[in-house]
Amino acid sequence: MPMMKHYEMLRNVSRTFALSIEQLPLPVRDVVTIAYLMFRVSDCLEDHDAMLPDRKAGLLRLWAEVLQGQVPVEKFLQGLSDIEAKGDPEIELGPEGFSQMFTSLSRQG
Repeated sequence: MPMMKHYEMLRNVSRTFALSIEQLPLPVRDVVTIAYLMFRVSDCLEDHDAMLPDRKAGLLRLWAEVLQGQVPVEKFLQGLSDIEAKGDPEIELGPEGFSQMFTSLSRQG
């Protein structure tokens, strides 16, 4: 996924923070952009008003395991397959886009 798509997503989810990130030098800008979007996943899950608390907790634990490299991102994506996006760019990415974004961060680190 090209970084321009990541920047566009960043602007959609946090216009104020995006302004600050865009001032960072490369490659720091790219790493911070992807990391911010990935941490927005936690926020998106927490804020999902139709999801039961137990499911939120389970998905958040699974997401933490993904971030720690203990679980493949595909397992997490399976758990999201029935979630309605409700305008959240992180979920609207779909499994392929999300996986690409995760891979982008892994390469940067």
